[in-house]
Amino acid sequence: MKRAMLITAMALQAGACAAADAPNSSTPIHLHTIGTGDVEGLKNGIRTGVEACRATKKLPPGPIKLPSDAYLAKLALIESDEYFDGARHAKFQTQRLVWPDPRSGSCELKLFHHRHAQVGDICDSGTSGHTTLLGDLVDMEHPAAPRVEVSAESNRRTECSRRRQAYDLEGVPREDAGQGVQCVWHSDVIANAIRKLGRPAKGHDPNAAVDFCLYAKQPVYVFNGRHETVVLKSNGPTKNDAMDRLMGVNTAYFNHKLVDFSDGQPIPAERFDPRTLRAFVEQPAITAVADSP
Repeated sequence: MKRAMLITAMALQAGACAAADAPNSSTPIHLHTIGTGDVEGLKNGIRTGVEACRATKKLPPGPIKLPSDAYLAKLALIESDEYFDGARHAKFQTQRLVWPDPRSGSCELKLFHHRHAQVGDICDSGTSGHTTLLGDLVDMEHPAAPRVEVSAESNRRTECSRRRQAYDLEGVPREDAGQGVQCVWHSDVIANAIRKLGRPAKGHDPNAAVDFCLYAKQPVYVFNGRHETVVLKSNGPTKNDAMDRLMGVNTAYFNHKLVDFSDGQPIPAERFDPRTLRAFVEQPAITAVADSP
């Protein structure tokens, strides 16, 4: 294992050194990704949650009215909006869960939301905010009250002001990421660098481990040495995942897809404003299942 990690590190270094210095990224980028769950697994999880809630409250068993398959299939269990614009970086992420509300006397199903966001200058100062974790909101014995925390933070990183090497993508296969954009799998980038060291290496395998597909035109967004990967989609096998069959959520967390993208389009300044972050995290943490997510 240690030898494999060393070879990988050497390969990435060799691959980077084979390329020129990475210039500062010159165009603003916005990407919007979502992850949806396995419908049958989600239904299994909701049934289990309702049964546990009823047992905790000593309610009699009975039929369970589930959300429609169409609703569950479209529900973004994880959703991310990310913006890059020179020194400015913003990311707004939401996690969702359909679950019985422990505050309800009848274990009524609700849609729970956990939100996390960061905005600011990637090499200077910024603002972060988050809300109560999903697990705390749905705790059957002691459900937490929804809360919001917002704080200023220093984003000054040791890598800022350092020179960065561009990724060497010569020979790396491209793939459609959706929205008319191409991407390169991170495992293919590593394998390509290892092969250039004269060693055999296998690239992307959709049935192996979790992998991330980076924007082919600009796999990393660079400013003043700060290096942020631009991930357009991800892939993780869940075919034999017992937990996914029971809960349905791993499919969403391992497999993100691109639903909106722009490169070169101006990004409104308010997207990087702390007031936008606060408005985002202050949205309701518990809503009706019928509500649009």
